Amino acid sequence: MLGHLRMNVNQAIDSLLDVASAVFTKDSLEGSNPEVNSKKLKEAIEDMLQARGIPLSTRMNDPNRLETQCKV
Repeated sequence: MLGHLRMNVNQAIDSLLDVASAVFTKDSLEGSNPEVNSKKLKEAIEDMLQARGIPLSTRMNDPNRLETQCKV
């Protein structure tokens, strides 16, 4: 998150907390459903990417993007 999404530490922490709270709700603690949790995780990550202005089709490991390669 720090490198690929160009977030500072506070932004990464806030985003991680948002993702965790979206996936692990009180309902999910009572009865775990892997399919529902996966869907919630996907939606939370997509929301995070859209908020950062990153297209959903962007690959995080693209060797052709040398100019923006992460060093973190």
